This record gives sequence, C-alpha cells and structure tokens, in this order.
Amino acid sequence: MLKDLLGTSPAFAAVRDELARLLARPVASSKRLPPVLIQGETGTGKGLVAHTIHGMGPRASAAFVADITVEMGAQVAFTLLGLAALVRSAADPQLVHWSWVGIVTLAGLLGVFLLAQRLGVARWLFGRWGRHAPGWRASLLLRGLEIETRLRSTYQSRARVAAALTIHTLAWVLGTGEAWIALHQMRAGADLGAVVALESLIFVARSVVFFVPASLGVQEASYALVGAALGIAPEFALALSLVKRARELCLGVPALVGWQLAEGKRAWRPAYGPDPALRTRLRSPS
Repeated sequence: MLKDLLGTSPAFAAVRDELARLLARPVASSKRLPPVLIQGETGTGKGLVAHTIHGMGPRASAAFVADITVEMGAQVAFTLLGLAALVRSAADPQLVHWSWVGIVTLAGLLGVFLLAQRLGVARWLFGRWGRHAPGWRASLLLRGLEIETRLRSTYQSRARVAAALTIHTLAWVLGTGEAWIALHQMRAGADLGAVVALESLIFVARSVVFFVPASLGVQEASYALVGAALGIAPEFALALSLVKRARELCLGVPALVGWQLAEGKRAWRPAYGPDPALRTRLRSPS
C-alpha cells in the first residue's frame, strides 16, 4: 500500500520511509502501533497516509483471518442444527449420510485452517514472498510474525471470540428466515425444519467446492437435489436459488462498481508535487 503514496519529492519520500519504519516495529516493543499525529493542509494526503497505516497494520490482517475462522466454526454449528432438523423430519438415510460427510469435511477444513495458523504458515508464506523481493524479506518476515502474534492475542480473548461466534451463528440462522419467506410466498408448502436443513446443506456444498467461482451450477444442482429429498418441488427449489442469485447481484454489483470507481480515482490522481509534500508531516514516538 506504500505504492499508493505517489509523491516524488524528498520530503514525501521521507514520509514513506517513516511509515515503513513505523510499521516494521517489533510486536514485543508494543502491543499496538504508537500514537501517530498526521498534520498538513487540505489535499496534502493526510487521509491517504492514515488509510495506509490502517491497511498495513497487522491488526487488520489478523482480525480478518480470525473472523473467517470464527465464521467457519459458526457454519459447522449451523450445519449441525440443519442435520438435527433433517433427522427429525425422518429424511432419506442416504441424505443424512452425505450430510455427515459434508459436516466432517467442513470440520476438517476448519481444523486444517486452525493448524496452519498455529504452525505459523503466515510467516512461512511471507518468507517465500520475500525470496522474490530480497530487499523486503526482513520486513515481510516480521509482518508474518506480527500477524501470528496478533492472532494468538485475538484468540486469547475468549469472550470476544465467543461473541463473534454467536453473532455469526445467529446470522446463519436468520438467513434461513429469508429462504422460508421466499418459499412461503411461492406457496411451496415447506416447513421451517425442512428449510433449515436445506439451507445448511446447501452452504456445506458451497463451502466444500469453494474452488468453483460463485458456486455456479453447484448451488442450483444442490437446491434441486436436496430440495427434492426434503419434499420441496424442484421448480420451487430452483426459484429459491435464483432469488439468492438476485440478492447477490443486487448487493455485489453496486459494491464492485463503487470499488472500481474508488480505485479509478486513486489511479488517476496526480502525484503530489514538492510543495504539498513539504507541508505534510508525520510524527510518531521513536
């Protein structure tokens, strides 16, 4: 992200060097980045500097990894709830069997992800990247170590992890209400237990074949097959899949357009000249 600071003057180069030094501080010296005061007139890049500090800090990366891990755990819990609903509805034993296979696979993926974090895969990956950029290798190794340290610190806060797990699980459960309302409006005649089982198994299928972009084809086939096993007519199950796709498009397309506009403005922004750079100062405790 330092490449986004486009200034070419010596003063702005000094700002970049100070940012690199600040972000390379060993974790052992402080539990967090020191207070940073960014001063300058309007248009001199203060917001961009602040965004760079936030984006390159290890806390953001560690929080992202921890959130993905917790969400996978919540999905396992939600899938177990769906399996209970499946058993209660006296569904086809073959479907129950494959549901167990999906849960075990998902739990295995979660275990591998947790093991990778514990074994320090982040430090290994950053070290591998550093081989292609020798000048940055020490900084990359340090960044990997910082992310691992932040992850351990995050997981030690068990109350917060439990709260995040609860919120994610509730989000999965509430998402079932969306599907139930859609099927109810279509007069599909599906009860809530069948919808819980349907949604949980669909998301297991999507997670297992994560390498398929947007689960194209997988989601539709899963809705038709699993829905039929649960007594939901294929036409209703496929219609529900299309409703889900429509929601993804309504949320995803504006987000992608906004992202491209934001990145486009940044790409076309002219480099900061010498004078504005001279007025931008970054101060932090040594």
